[in-house]
Amino acid sequence: SSLTSYLTRIDGEITKLVERNECAMISKSSSMDDLKSKLSDTTSEARSLEISMHNIRTNILDPYRNILKRSVQLERIQTTSNLLRRIMRLQFAVSKLRTQIKSSSEDQQQEREDTRKICKAAQSLQYVEKLVAAEDLKGIEIIDKELDWIREAGRTIRVKARRALRIGMRSLSQAEVGSALQIFHVLGCLEQTFGETIKKTSETFRARCEKLLNNVV
Repeated sequence: SSLTSYLTRIDGEITKLVERNECAMISKSSSMDDLKSKLSDTTSEARSLEISMHNIRTNILDPYRNILKRSVQLERIQTTSNLLRRIMRLQFAVSKLRTQIKSSSEDQQQEREDTRKICKAAQSLQYVEKLVAAEDLKGIEIIDKELDWIREAGRTIRVKARRALRIGMRSLSQAEVGSALQIFHVLGCLEQTFGETIKKTSETFRARCEKLLNNVV
């Protein structure tokens, strides 16, 4: 039939086409194999490069992380060490202040205060109060236990300094007045104390003058 003849003809044309292009097709087939081989090699090299980068990253990042971790630990150790040194200095200063307060208290039965002892105690008190005022020392139990005594020591020293100033004013001793004012200077309240003293002295002088005038009249 005509259909069979057409199919036979098509098969013949295909066979001829294949025969004419056999070499080219074989060449292309070989090229594809080469391409697949090269692609496989490239993939293998990329994988090797990825593994190498991972190893490099690990070799660099791990030591860096360790250094960073050790740096943080070292910083904390230094902070703790500095804090401990300050606590020890404070304890030593408080112990020294206790001794000075006790020494000055032994002079209570004497008529005059030993302003030299009080001045030294005032210097220690100022140092102690400066240390206690630091933010990083707040909330530490061993420090908090000393706060009440430190405040009481401050009141004791100020009372002794005022007594020394009154005695000096009463005796008109410039040396004693100067020594007493030096204590208030160390305590950081010289200007306030000087003003209060002048005011009180003026009021006392005015009251005595009025009393004398009234007696004369």
